[in-house]
Amino acid sequence: MVMVGMDTLIRSAVLIAVVSLVLACRSKALPCGEGTHEEDGQCVSDDGTGTVDTAADDTDSDDTNGTDTDTDTDDTDTDDTDTDTDTDTDDTDDTDDTDDTDDTDDTDTDTDPGDGDGDGYTADDGDCDDTDATVFPYDSDGDGVADGCGWRVTAGYFYNCALDSAGSITCWGDDTYDQVTDAISGTGYAVVSAGAQHSCAIDSLGSMECWGWDGYDLIADTPTTTGYTAVSGGGAHNCSLDSSGTLDCWGYDGNGEVTHAPTTRGLTAVSAGQYHNCVLDSSGGIECWFTDLHGVISGTPTSTGYTEVSAGQHHNCALDASGTIDCWGWDDYLQSSDAPTGSGYLAVAAGGFHSCAIDSSGSIVCWGDDVYGQVSGAPTSTGYTAMSAGQRHTCGINATGGIECWGDDSYNQVSDTP
Repeated sequence: MVMVGMDTLIRSAVLIAVVSLVLACRSKALPCGEGTHEEDGQCVSDDGTGTVDTAADDTDSDDTNGTDTDTDTDDTDTDDTDTDTDTDTDDTDDTDDTDDTDDTDDTDTDTDPGDGDGDGYTADDGDCDDTDATVFPYDSDGDGVADGCGWRVTAGYFYNCALDSAGSITCWGDDTYDQVTDAISGTGYAVVSAGAQHSCAIDSLGSMECWGWDGYDLIADTPTTTGYTAVSGGGAHNCSLDSSGTLDCWGYDGNGEVTHAPTTRGLTAVSAGQYHNCVLDSSGGIECWFTDLHGVISGTPTSTGYTEVSAGQHHNCALDASGTIDCWGWDDYLQSSDAPTGSGYLAVAAGGFHSCAIDSSGSIVCWGDDVYGQVSGAPTSTGYTAMSAGQRHTCGINATGGIECWGDDSYNQVSDTP
């Protein structure tokens, strides 16, 4: 009796399934409109006038499905909100555009200008060294303003050395004591200074190396500690500053150039001359020592507010906060008394027997000894950002970061400029 009941139930289930299948098939009938009905797979008018094709005119004007697979030839999909995979070249919303040449804070190294060292600065921002985040922005003189892009140059007696944007050193000119050929190799150097016939450089860790003439242990006595931020090469001695503003000097001491160096901390700049040195303290005051030939020491200004000091052979020049120039010391060639008046000057450099300055337009003006064209040969264009005066020549950095030199060329210190 139970088995018969089950058989009946199974037959009923099969019948229900068949009916459901038929109904499902009918549900796939064409969606005929009002006044029509389906008949043999077509929409037929209720009044018997014929078939009606409703598929070919589908305009899908309100289709918001997002997965529309309609392939009708007349489908205009005017409101279709499908995800846009448009690859048109004029798509202004393309957020993956790598032609981002105007991006001045782009941390993507694959784009131009890029930020290769991840320091947040690019070439457009003045980041000349984009491989080492520890040396941007360059500020070799500690004035709070980054140096110009491109080369930085320092002039010795009859030769020069320069740093490129990667911190690599190049020297040219007189090589009597290997001050050119022994220039240190590698990159990442932040400061270089040429003395009479020797040079010193500081790397990004503050370590110092010197090369060239080793008289008076100029090379051998170079400090071996780190943390140095500035160095200046003189006639036969050197002086450097560490990060605390403490001074170290070594080399020739026949006139107290080394042993009479100030012991105070907080010094901000140093410049070594032939037989003397000058420093700036935190108030902008100037202190010079030791040999007082031609008033190079006793003529030192006593006021404060100076931002730069440059020691020449037997004279000095300094720049105050207003851009006014003061020079003192030996004046046989008017290298002191002919200093330009007025304010707004950006830099000053004292050489052997001449001096040069950069005004607010970036123009260079020189005065003093002109036997070798070190005054009259100065460039006449504008846009110069830095300079260094040697014994009888001068080199400057132009608006594009290139080096230009003029004056005495007896050792190709002018003509061999890179």
